[in-house]
Amino acid sequence: MKRAVIEKFHKSNFGFIYDNFTRTWFTVKVYENSCNVENKDIFSYFLTDLDYNCIFPEYKYFDSNKVLMELYEKVKKEFGNKIWNFNDEAIKYCEQDCRSLHQVISIL
Repeated sequence: MKRAVIEKFHKSNFGFIYDNFTRTWFTVKVYENSCNVENKDIFSYFLTDLDYNCIFPEYKYFDSNKVLMELYEKVKKEFGNKIWNFNDEAIKYCEQDCRSLHQVISIL
C-alpha cells in the first residue's frame, strides 16, 4: 500500500505530498476537486476583527483570486440575514479543512 503524508502551508494554501518515491507540490483545492471530496466554504481571510459579529462580511474581505464575485453573491444569499460570527465561522472552516484533508489522505 502506498503511504502518503500531506503538509499544508497555511498562508499560501499550498503543500507537499510525501510518499516513498516523490515529493509533489499541490494545492489543497486541486486535490479536493480531483479526489471528489467535500469542498470547503469560502472564508474572509482579510477580516482582521476577531470579534466581528454582524452581517455577512463585504467582498473586500475575501481573496478575489479564490472567490469570484458570483460565488460570493451566491454564498451571501444562502447565508441570508443571519449573524456572521468570526469565531464560529473560523472553527467551521477549520473543521471542513481537516475533513477535506483527511479524505484526500485516505484516498491516496
